[in-house]
Formats: sequence, C-alpha cells, structure tokens
Amino acid sequence: MSALEQHLADYLTLRRSLGHELAEAAWLLPGFVAYLDAHGSHTVTVEAALGWASRPGREPLSGPGG
Repeated sequence: MSALEQHLADYLTLRRSLGHELAEAAWLLPGFVAYLDAHGSHTVTVEAALGWASRPGREPLSGPGG
C-alpha cells in the first residue's frame, strides 16, 4: 500500500466516523490515487487532478439529475 493509499484510507475512515457516507468519494478517489502513484506523484496537485480528470478514454460523470 502506497503512502497516498494509506492517506486515502485514513481520510475515508475519518470522514465516515464523522457521519459522511462518501459513496462517490470512495468510488472515485482510489482511481485518482492509482493515477498519482502511476505517475510518481507523492502529493495532490491541481496539475495532477486536471490530468486525471481530462485523461483520454475517461467516461464523463453525470451530475445531479443524471
């Protein structure tokens, strides 16, 4: 388990302990962490987030209301 994966697990555990369901975060964030790990990133940056969100072949997320 990478450091980012451990931080994500800790983050989700903390937020759930505070009463948040985090269904979308628990579904999306592991993919983002895997992207960061694959690119050798040790921190979350705006550049990395934009790269992950705009990668080719990615299915767009549907917003509220489908």
